[in-house]
Amino acid sequence: MSMPYPDPLMSAEPHSPSMFSSILRRRKLTVLGIAALVVLATIAITARETRVYDATASVVVQGPPTTGGQSQVNMATEAAVAGSPAVAELVIEREHLKAVTARQLSANLSVHVPVDSQVLQFSYASPSPRVAQERAEAFAAAYLAFRTGEQAQTTAQAIAALQKQIDDNGRQLALIKETIPSLSGQPLAVARTKEAARQAQITLLQQRVALLNANTANFGGQLGPAPYPKSPASPRVVVNLVAALFLGLLLGFGVAAAREYTDDRIRNREDLETWLASPVLSSIPTRFKRRSAADLGGLITLQEPGSIQADAFRGLRTSLLLETSNIGARSVLVTSADLDRGTTWVAANLAIALAASGKRIILISADLRNPCLGPAFSTEPEAGLYDVLARFEDLRDVVHRTSIEGLWLVEGRCSTGHDFRSQLGGAADLVDLISAGDVVREALSIADLVLVCSPSLAAHSESASWARACDGVLLVSDVQTTTHADTARAKELLGRAHATIVGAVLLERGRRSWRRRSRTVWEPEEQPTVRTGPDLSIRRQVSASEGET
Repeated sequence: MSMPYPDPLMSAEPHSPSMFSSILRRRKLTVLGIAALVVLATIAITARETRVYDATASVVVQGPPTTGGQSQVNMATEAAVAGSPAVAELVIEREHLKAVTARQLSANLSVHVPVDSQVLQFSYASPSPRVAQERAEAFAAAYLAFRTGEQAQTTAQAIAALQKQIDDNGRQLALIKETIPSLSGQPLAVARTKEAARQAQITLLQQRVALLNANTANFGGQLGPAPYPKSPASPRVVVNLVAALFLGLLLGFGVAAAREYTDDRIRNREDLETWLASPVLSSIPTRFKRRSAADLGGLITLQEPGSIQADAFRGLRTSLLLETSNIGARSVLVTSADLDRGTTWVAANLAIALAASGKRIILISADLRNPCLGPAFSTEPEAGLYDVLARFEDLRDVVHRTSIEGLWLVEGRCSTGHDFRSQLGGAADLVDLISAGDVVREALSIADLVLVCSPSLAAHSESASWARACDGVLLVSDVQTTTHADTARAKELLGRAHATIVGAVLLERGRRSWRRRSRTVWEPEEQPTVRTGPDLSIRRQVSASEGET
């Protein structure tokens, strides 16, 4: 029996629009952890930074006086003048500052011009709020003094130039007046006209001088004292924390996305179905994130029949029976794609669920290296599958009844007296040379359904032989350990063995809702009593039925 095995890379669906939320859901601890680290680092750096206070003094700027009033000024030019070394030198001189240069003093100064205004804002930064206030006011006053002094000098030069023109016009007027008595007629009229013009010119120049003298040298004024800074301007704790949180979340999501795209593990049920090209019969919740699947609850279907895990196994039983009935399968191999031991846990609980439905089940442990079904059912049989394969015992002599009605067990260990450890290297040869199909067929002659639990396909070659001997294969995958490469490799091996994959089981980890609804039980309060010797009643029943026929 075989089935097509399409290339999972070709059948894989593209990333859906919900990939963003999927990454956040799967990697939320990574995102939150990195964001927390960035915020904590920002808090530590902010705590070590020196507190700096800003004080601001404002100055309204007036243009030089003209005949029409105050003229407009270029505020960009005034801002450059306010931050120039000349103003800083004046501050040093007026404040009697020592051991500081104009460049060092101007380094802590910033000059701003509000939009559509003739106001200069002098902001000075200092670790001391008092120093910040005093230096801001000192720069404002120094700027006014610097520009007022320049204006006074300019006004004095303008008055001197006007006065020179007045003197020149006065001398010309005196010469005209001297010539008037000797003139008559037309020349006298011309001289009178020149006299009047010179007199008007002198009057106009005198008015301009009077205007310049009337307007005292004043380039502007300070708009009150600089407020005393009560809180530091830097570091800005709230702004830093908000920026750190945003950056941390962005960086965390980037790391989470990188980990997501480099993580080859099976993500969910749909992902496994895509890569395996077979249905996932059940998703079984497990209780602990970091434990191996062999330690995830023991015989949960027996110890806690009302738990969600037990419900999942009963759902697996129903789905498996439907799948096997469709293809007429009576023997199923339970194996895994990776090195996890979840197959033992799944096989044991599935066998209990099948037996509870009234069927006769034989559970065979095909793991000759690490047989652990006996301890799980609290029984230590003296002979097992190894003895059957090595022709030391007959299968009917190593079948042991468990405490569960309808469930029999074949352990993988050998009988006492045979050197089991020395034969481990030849376990694969035993399975290959002595057909595993004979064991399965003989088990089917005395049971309704046979479950064979084998180690992973990738690690042990004899598992492929058991897959070919059984009618179907149930592949166990774990979201914490199984990768896409493991799944593809297992699918390839099963295809070469011409095995039929009836479905898969997905072990999911760490869901809080599962833990709330199911109480954790590590060991049952009362261990069920089991029979440790061979169950000869099976042979008797089979013999009796054969005799009747």
